[in-house]
Amino acid sequence: MGQAAEPLIDLGELTGAAPSADDEGRPRVPARLVLLLVAVLVAAGLPGDAALIPLRPVLTTPFTPTDFDMGDDVLYLFDGSYAPNRVLAHRLRDGKRLWQVGSPATASYETVRQVGGRTLFVPDPCTAPGSVSTVAVDTASGREVWRRPGTAEWLVSGGTLVVMARPHFTYGCGTGLPATPVHWDAVNVATGALAWSVEVPEVDRISLDSGRDGSRWVVFVARDGTVVVRDLLTGAVTAQTVLPELARPAPPGGHAPALGGDVVPAPDLLIVGNQALLLRRPAIRFGGGPAVLDITAYDVAGLTRRWDVRVDVGPSDLRGSAGYVDLAACGPMLCLRGQLRTVFLDPRDGAQRWRSSLRLLATSGDRAVLADARAGNAADETAPGGLTVRDVRTGQERGIVPGWRVLTADLRRQAAPLLGVTLAGRTWFARLDLARLRVVTLGSAPGRYGSCLAEPEYFACRGIDGSVRVWRSWVAPRL
Repeated sequence: MGQAAEPLIDLGELTGAAPSADDEGRPRVPARLVLLLVAVLVAAGLPGDAALIPLRPVLTTPFTPTDFDMGDDVLYLFDGSYAPNRVLAHRLRDGKRLWQVGSPATASYETVRQVGGRTLFVPDPCTAPGSVSTVAVDTASGREVWRRPGTAEWLVSGGTLVVMARPHFTYGCGTGLPATPVHWDAVNVATGALAWSVEVPEVDRISLDSGRDGSRWVVFVARDGTVVVRDLLTGAVTAQTVLPELARPAPPGGHAPALGGDVVPAPDLLIVGNQALLLRRPAIRFGGGPAVLDITAYDVAGLTRRWDVRVDVGPSDLRGSAGYVDLAACGPMLCLRGQLRTVFLDPRDGAQRWRSSLRLLATSGDRAVLADARAGNAADETAPGGLTVRDVRTGQERGIVPGWRVLTADLRRQAAPLLGVTLAGRTWFARLDLARLRVVTLGSAPGRYGSCLAEPEYFACRGIDGSVRVWRSWVAPRL
């Protein structure tokens, strides 16, 4: 595999004019032309018999796992969805099976989470007839280190604590609403020692920030609009106030309008970075119309007001949705994603810097990866493809990646985005090095693949036969 990381296809550095304030994206290129172009690029970029350069899997599962996950040099395979099930751990560098852990007879393990030298096995309390416990094992040996009642839900910023909920999930089972009251225990991941504990009262909404290494803040919103902020490192309350806009005497989620009426989505409070952002949506006409949001930013630790702004997210299609909008951190910017537009805001004052009708897939540093929202998946040979790399602060185009589609871009895993395209029954894989604006072709494998996960040195995908294969990748730079 020494030469599998070559060659490099340099996207170049474009210096064209900055996009307009409302970038509608490029005209669509016919799918056949795109596929022909990417085939030419792949063939031109690979030495000699390019089509015969195979990727050699370091591991192919002998069975069809119901689910899988990856950590540092470990692949976790779930055998069974119902109680009892088991999780098998394989070492990535040589495919060797390390150990396996079986669930109790009355509960199934739903997720695993690798944190440092520990692997947490989190049960599903919704299908268990009684109480459940989270188990932590030594990742290298599989030896049990600690066991505590409840389910591990959130890793705290810094990676030393995990917040556990008991006797059930904080958000209940299938309701999407807080099932409070519930008890939270912050536990040291390495030792299982209790750091702090708190009883979460009945609340209407709960919001946490989401960083690469965990969450730092949590906000509880009561039905009368009372807002309480806690520091997850200590469990201490740092601020409490009443925001009348968040009062919700009606049932959570409001009521569905009659056909032809107006939709008035309930206000929401989100934590993004070090800010708590209050989102208020004016009424929007059922069946379409502009999606306009009023955003008020507060300092999350003390709830000190920072700025207010009104943003037009563009047209909305309310068939089956009350104007979906998502607000999240995108590198140094705030990204407001509507159904048909993504708007990039400056977190310092809420000012709009640029917008696009392209779909945002990933950000890293000052780069953003976008694609046509109508593009298909990597295994669809007839769907249009192509990615655009832009400066996340200005929207200026930095490069074009024709034909490829993103297979996985979970940058919390510290890996460069994994790209793929299926041509003539083979799936080609590549890494998108955003820092250097290069596509690094890894090679190809026969068949179609999806449901991929990527770590810096490895990536794993599920084939159409249900098996999972792991390949060694180039050593990606830390993002």
